[in-house]
Amino acid sequence: MMIPMELREIQIQIGNDPFESPVVVLCEREGTRTLPIFIGHREAWALDSAVHGEISIRPMTHDLLINAIEDLGASLEEIQVDALRDNTFFGKLVLRTASGSEVRVDSRPSDALVLAMKKGVPVYVDDSVLSEVNPPSPDEEPEI
Repeated sequence: MMIPMELREIQIQIGNDPFESPVVVLCEREGTRTLPIFIGHREAWALDSAVHGEISIRPMTHDLLINAIEDLGASLEEIQVDALRDNTFFGKLVLRTASGSEVRVDSRPSDALVLAMKKGVPVYVDDSVLSEVNPPSPDEEPEI
């Protein structure tokens, strides 16, 4: 089951440690679980620019992809974070073609989030991914 999420924050550390990765935090729209994702510095800056509605004079890489999708007659419908393997998140762009077909394109969640913020499309995370990142605390009783 896919859970609707929203972007809570982008944490970009500016300091002397080049190994400090930016973190993006997604949160459930109707819940308390969060999903922190470490992303690259370039993706963090692109995401921050998208959130603030900044537009570059010439198309940057994420703009180029949006332009290609739209010029081919398709539209970005949603993005999904659908797997976690070996501490790496996997995502999908869900596109709708001009003929109405749905196409899923493999994507890094960081790039997908930039596109989602630029186009205002929904963000979803698979419940199994959220459950793996947010295990129940020992004092919570399991549902029967």
